[in-house]
Amino acid sequence: FPATVDPRDAGLARLISAQPVAGPSPLARLGRTLADVLAPRRAVVWAGLAAAAFIQAIQAIVSRERDPLEPAVVSVGAIAAGDAKAPNVIPAEVRLTGTARAFSAAVRDRLEARLAAIARGIAATHGVAAEPSYTRRLSPTRNHPDHAARMVSAAAATLGAEHARDDHPPITAGEDFSSFLGAVPGAYAWLGTGDPAHPEGVHHNPRFDFNDAALVHGAAFWCGLA
Repeated sequence: FPATVDPRDAGLARLISAQPVAGPSPLARLGRTLADVLAPRRAVVWAGLAAAAFIQAIQAIVSRERDPLEPAVVSVGAIAAGDAKAPNVIPAEVRLTGTARAFSAAVRDRLEARLAAIARGIAATHGVAAEPSYTRRLSPTRNHPDHAARMVSAAAATLGAEHARDDHPPITAGEDFSSFLGAVPGAYAWLGTGDPAHPEGVHHNPRFDFNDAALVHGAAFWCGLA
């Protein structure tokens, strides 16, 4: 229950072409210099190569550029470029959107700085332009000890001591409850919903099917806490 959850930053970088395209991007947009695909004698700078290099390069931020005891996550979750109905046309830009997460302020600062630097460096290497865009979103969710202890006691009383856990390690899942805990004391808890009839795994996956049987346990827990 008193787990430290999420510090989710969105953004990362935006890399754009020599002829900018209007509109903001949450993370990275990679663009090429103008080139006529129908003129084979003219060099065509393809932003896709820069995008691939950027995705690969940022993996080193977590694996090689931070204290191994300081958790961090950098992920590219969306790539947008071109039109599937016109695969013969080289896209003018590639937009990458992702997330960066860490528990400490120093690591979050490092992630933001390195993502921007790598975006610009990769863009320069491949002859395209870069416009990094990084948005700070959520802070880590840190439970207040007294409130967390009350939740553990209520869970033990209503669900059984063997089902009440207070030793869960910190995770990097996203949770905006941190905004509430930043304003007033409180705690954040999880209610387990898994059983043999629901082997599809945790939520936020395409196979998730909520276990309705967990509702009665959740209601009992909240009544006990109240």
